[in-house]
Amino acid sequence: MKNLVRPRRSATALFALVLTAVMGLLVPMNRAQAEPIATDPSDPASLLTVIQHFTQPAGVDASDSFSYELTALPGTDGAGDLPAAATGSTYNFTMSGETTADPFGAIVFTRPGVFNYSLRQINAGTVGYTYDATDYRVTVEVANQADGGFAITEATAQAIGGEGKAASLVFSCLYAVDPTDPTLMPDPKVNKTVQGPSSLDEQWEFELTAQDPANPMPEGSDGGVKTITIIGAGSATFGQWSYAAVGTYVYTVTEKNTDLFGYTYDESVYTITDYVTPGDEGRLVLERVLTNGANKNVESFDFVNEFSRPIIAPLDPFGPLASTGGALLGPAGTDALPFVSLMAAALLGAGGCLLLMWRRRTKDDDEAPASAA
Repeated sequence: MKNLVRPRRSATALFALVLTAVMGLLVPMNRAQAEPIATDPSDPASLLTVIQHFTQPAGVDASDSFSYELTALPGTDGAGDLPAAATGSTYNFTMSGETTADPFGAIVFTRPGVFNYSLRQINAGTVGYTYDATDYRVTVEVANQADGGFAITEATAQAIGGEGKAASLVFSCLYAVDPTDPTLMPDPKVNKTVQGPSSLDEQWEFELTAQDPANPMPEGSDGGVKTITIIGAGSATFGQWSYAAVGTYVYTVTEKNTDLFGYTYDESVYTITDYVTPGDEGRLVLERVLTNGANKNVESFDFVNEFSRPIIAPLDPFGPLASTGGALLGPAGTDALPFVSLMAAALLGAGGCLLLMWRRRTKDDDEAPASAA
């Protein structure tokens, strides 16, 4: 019987066998580790919330969209991972209005380590906007997990120049522009013309009325109404004011009927429409349009009142006398004072004659009996 002798394997062969077995065990592990596992957004430790605050004046509808830049910084463990939409070492994202965002929640980490980032708001330099200049330094610690994946175990941030850690990344933005310049506001004239034989300097009142009582008004206004007075024929203005908010503001200009006797009032209604928009130099800009009742553009507010004396012919000296502003009126609208004076003189003369005749007759009657005796 032949003895069977198992051939000896060389040390090199044994080493190759062991290495093959070890590599067989390591490959599945490496594959598991190489498979990206997203950060769990429900884990508070893995979240750094970005909060945006935005304010603007009432009535302004400015853009509330702002851009941000998240940059992976070099470090001991290399530059950290970024969201898939990143370009190179930078990830840009946008936030609008009062809102929050979680850019770190969109990162799929592929290896453990300590990674550093910077986060800042991009200053677009748009006129009227105040940007937040805070620059945050964010540190994210990523560790191996039992399932072979990765998770953020801690995320902290600190504003450069600030003290202590930040619980969140807060950016505050503001839009504000200077009010319109009142000295640049057109201040059209109110022109008053009186037609007819009147020589009296009557007072005429004109009103500027805001469509919305809350509209800005010139000095001296009350409840959205400004009243000015013109004595006789002449001109005046309502004055100037400024606007602090974007919008369309509407006003009307009319004459107030004060019922002066003998006058026909002008019932024209003029409209002022003020368009206020943001300017290029950080100041609101005003465009003013003036129109009449026919919606035609005008440059001033013209009012014409007509005076006509009532006709009384013939004059009844015993009847009521018409008057206007204390002036008596005669036939055909002429001045009644000469006629009244003449009639009064005639009446007095007639009365005197009658009195004289009566006295003479009485005297004759008294002398007649004495002569008979």
